[in-house]
Amino acid sequence: MSVTISEVVQNFNADAWIATLPLYHQDSIIELKQAGQTYDEIADTWLKAAAMTTAPFSSGAPQPANAPFLKKLKDEVAAFLCGAPKYNSERQKLLEQGKHLPTIIISTISVAISQYVDVAVGVLTPIVALILATLSAISMNAWCATMGYEQKETGESDNKTA
Repeated sequence: MSVTISEVVQNFNADAWIATLPLYHQDSIIELKQAGQTYDEIADTWLKAAAMTTAPFSSGAPQPANAPFLKKLKDEVAAFLCGAPKYNSERQKLLEQGKHLPTIIISTISVAISQYVDVAVGVLTPIVALILATLSAISMNAWCATMGYEQKETGESDNKTA
């Protein structure tokens, strides 16, 4: 019996996803969480901070870090996790590895989606960890449904053919 991406992801709680990050990231996230922010709010805060500190290095005018960009990131993570065909190869490679550690999962997702959101993997990694931390509080099927996917046992989706 082969393992599904849903089973792999649901094996870890929020703390496990956050623990994969460097300590200085963990400390910031823990501080914001203790201040009452949700993981989604922390992701938004993180994006705003990243935009503020990296804007001088961009080739264009600074773009505001806002809900549409976070939504785009969530859409891509959902596409990966909930079965969009464009990520079939990456999902299959992840499942074949047999090492389903949070660090490997976060890295694989970050690398896979970086080409679609045009953001460096290093910027994506903490956001992906925060999205997965949020996901750990609910079932993956429920999360996929809220993101517009109907997940099948095969790991492929009936909806959103992105």
